[in-house]
Amino acid sequence: MTDQKKNLNLKAFKSSWMGWGLSENDFYQRVGVLRGTADLVGEIIAANLPEALNTPAVKDAKAALGKQYALYKQQTLIPGDDQEWQPLSKKEREFRAVVCERLAMLVKVNGWRQPSDQATIREYVATHDDAVCSWLNSLYPTIDLDRRQLLIMTTAKFIRSYTPFFSDRGCAFQFSSVLDDSLVVLDEFDSTKEQLLDKVIDDALKVQFDLPTMFKQLSTGLLAEDDLPQDLRDLVKDSPKFGELQQRAKRLNQKFFSRLLL
Repeated sequence: MTDQKKNLNLKAFKSSWMGWGLSENDFYQRVGVLRGTADLVGEIIAANLPEALNTPAVKDAKAALGKQYALYKQQTLIPGDDQEWQPLSKKEREFRAVVCERLAMLVKVNGWRQPSDQATIREYVATHDDAVCSWLNSLYPTIDLDRRQLLIMTTAKFIRSYTPFFSDRGCAFQFSSVLDDSLVVLDEFDSTKEQLLDKVIDDALKVQFDLPTMFKQLSTGLLAEDDLPQDLRDLVKDSPKFGELQQRAKRLNQKFFSRLLL
């Protein structure tokens, strides 16, 4: 992984790989290139659909994705603001779902949401060298990351998450089995600190919580012991920590609301 996209140099790497007589699909069956949502959608829009996927439903989904991508490109992104990114992510999920439906028909399974059907689709994509499999392997290595011998991505992508092909929810790399017994190579390691700091800030900006209400509710709950049933009140008050907890709640409540009034 590397800090800047330009340092990935995928084109030269693929050319060197294919220079040994291997096919492009063989390259993408072994090497997974993980992209952010915007970059992935850009690649999808630029690539032609394989004939077997070029159905009215898939074409309509791609056209809708293209319109959302054009709108995304026109908007000015604000760091930490997901308002422009979320609609694009939603359209990509919808496009992926339509592709999954078509894949289920091609592989002749009843659907694509059951793990057994997903396994059948994965096995087909991993063992066939046709236009559909080549398209999937190059754009969606997340269909089966466990089969990849090498994963290539930016540092920003690595410290965030990836979305499995058959899922709507992202999966953090550090909690994934994909990296088990793997060697992780970070280019431009000195800039990783800045990337991590940006992620911490982004995550903090996503938290939406009414802190004043939370403090007030906690304080009220701890001070309203008379409203409890007698048995429960006796049990709570017998705890030596309860009085201390009440006093801490009072101090925090007074301190917090005093700052709000300044």
